[in-house]
Amino acid sequence: MIIITKQFNFKAKDFFDYLEEQLIPAIKKARGNDMPVVLTKGTKYEMDGAKVEITDYERNKVYGAHFKTSRLKLQI
Repeated sequence: MIIITKQFNFKAKDFFDYLEEQLIPAIKKARGNDMPVVLTKGTKYEMDGAKVEITDYERNKVYGAHFKTSRLKLQI
């Protein structure tokens, strides 16, 4: 197992705004509908051959996700 730690210098609000701007349309596209999406722990979707599950989410505080492909498992 490899663990990589990186620290960034931007505001939590900016990160979560960006995250929601990217994820909500991607989840709607992956699900093939325009139903409202609420990002919460347990949200699952598939994108570009990866199965994704949001494992922890509290806006402006924490984001965690597990990504799985046929060749790679990644946890953020």
